Amino acid sequence: MSKIKLKFKKRTNESYIIYCEPNIVNSIPKYLHKHKFGKRYCVITDNKIQKIHGNNLQKLLKQNNISAEIISVAPGEDAKSLENIKKICEKLIKLGFNRNDCIIALGGGVIGDLAGFVAAIFMRGLAYIQIPTSLLAMVDSSVGGKTGINLEELKNILGAFKQPKAVFIDSLFLDTMPKAEIQNGLAECIKYGASLDKRFFKYLEKNIPLIYKPEKDSEYNYNQKVLNKIIEISIRLKSRVVQIDNKETGLRRVLNYGHTFGHAIEAASKHKIPHGHAISIGMCLINEKLVRDKILKNKDAQRIKQLLDNTGLPTSLPDNIKKSDLLTLMKSDKKNKNRGQINFVKIKKIGDFILE
Repeated sequence: MSKIKLKFKKRTNESYIIYCEPNIVNSIPKYLHKHKFGKRYCVITDNKIQKIHGNNLQKLLKQNNISAEIISVAPGEDAKSLENIKKICEKLIKLGFNRNDCIIALGGGVIGDLAGFVAAIFMRGLAYIQIPTSLLAMVDSSVGGKTGINLEELKNILGAFKQPKAVFIDSLFLDTMPKAEIQNGLAECIKYGASLDKRFFKYLEKNIPLIYKPEKDSEYNYNQKVLNKIIEISIRLKSRVVQIDNKETGLRRVLNYGHTFGHAIEAASKHKIPHGHAISIGMCLINEKLVRDKILKNKDAQRIKQLLDNTGLPTSLPDNIKKSDLLTLMKSDKKNKNRGQINFVKIKKIGDFILE
């Protein structure tokens, strides 16, 4: 089992461990008894994940004498709404939850954002842990403490920094995910390689094709060895950045490479384009700009585009979205330093970034 400690020097009480191991979900009751994150637990998930994993987790906890309730919402980006926040908080009040209790976020990035935001504001904050079930959530949103909900077309415009008490990464969850969901998560892994680590980028070029087993009827049967290494390296790269800048005031902004365009693309599509797909296109668009500005060599931009292509990710805008459509949305991006001034994370070569 891999244990990755995310340690904050100035806020040691917010430090936590990320546990990575296939089938670790069955060991979670042991960790909850040992660390006593809460007297009672409430699993927040979506209706789809509840049927696949949520009911089993609740049963497992109760079998181990752990009090566990479950609250589910409709799946999809639209779940990240003020209306759902209100409904979940009302249910927690009705169930008698208080600051001595703990929330479990079980699901993808949407659920992590939603549950984490509830944990940040309910009774001015209570503990929560992350159990991500998608590759995208495993390598990105479950690590680092950023939570958020959407307001109209603006993605994550309302949010808080709330570090979990622990993160449990069980790659066997991915065997219930279609190939498209794996590809969606790999966009963030490619982002890490392109902006932070050229050796990891080379590893991805060589090994992404090995994730998918060639046998018939094996769409949901992935190469766990390769997936686990990609997950672990991605988490280590993100953790190194977050440990230095946990509130996104400086270095952490590098994690937004491709995201200024990407978030605008998601909004322009009314969230019909998945996050990973939007970030893939976003990386290509910013790279085109960097090549024009003679900051990035075209051969590096093409190499990144080729890896995204080989992964099965889109690399250009769909016909119904124009670059001009994105300008207003990008000016409203919460990461901009000055009103109306668009800030981009740039790379000058693979594995080497520039912050404005």
